[in-house]
Amino acid sequence: MLQELINKKLDELKYDKKIFHHGLQIIIYDGIGLISVLIQSIFFHNFLFGIIYILIFSHLRIHAGGYHASTKSQCFLIYNCLFLFFMLTLKSIIFAYLFNFILTGLSSLFIIRYAPVQHIYSPLSQIEKYKNKDKLRISLFFILLFYIILLVLQINIYKPISISIIYTALLMALHMKTKYYRGY
Repeated sequence: MLQELINKKLDELKYDKKIFHHGLQIIIYDGIGLISVLIQSIFFHNFLFGIIYILIFSHLRIHAGGYHASTKSQCFLIYNCLFLFFMLTLKSIIFAYLFNFILTGLSSLFIIRYAPVQHIYSPLSQIEKYKNKDKLRISLFFILLFYIILLVLQINIYKPISISIIYTALLMALHMKTKYYRGY
């Protein structure tokens, strides 16, 4: 009896260690990704852009879903290359207000229509789908309201909001084209 209890506790500890190790890996990888985006933002003299981008993109991504790379290194590379692409695009061309507004609007409509996109190996229950969709719609409403105010006032911090929305829609669309997509 005592031996069974000891074996059971040891198995629980092994399981707890695996969970702890996995959680620690996620924190480290995500932390490195966030720090690299902030470093790029500092390099482009636009730290506030990076902060706003991380906050809004992370929130949208949690509720909308989207493409997942097959390895952590691919995820890091894609995340950082796309962020760098957006930073270079914003620095090298005039990101016209009307173009920005239209692209952000279309991306928002896409997100509202199709989110959350699901992976076949981690499906959501009906309740989870509706909760994510509701949270996403409410938060997207306030994000877009803030975005429109900044756009009208021509305050340049509207750009990371726009990029976060466009990037989320892009990852959703990419995921919908993979074999891992689970439609409604």
